[in-house]
Amino acid sequence: MTMIFILISRKRKRKRKRKWKWKWKWKWKWKLKLKLKLKLKWKLNKSLNFKSI
Repeated sequence: MTMIFILISRKRKRKRKRKWKWKWKWKWKWKLKLKLKLKLKWKLNKSLNFKSI
């Protein structure tokens, strides 16, 4: 009985790790997207400022 329980707990831990990794990857991608958006905005603002001058 104890062996089965240990196996189940190990499986659960593995699943949790996978989920955490997936979440981390997702956050990382989201941050990258945000950075790209900010860069684009900054470029747009720069070009707009030049036009106004």
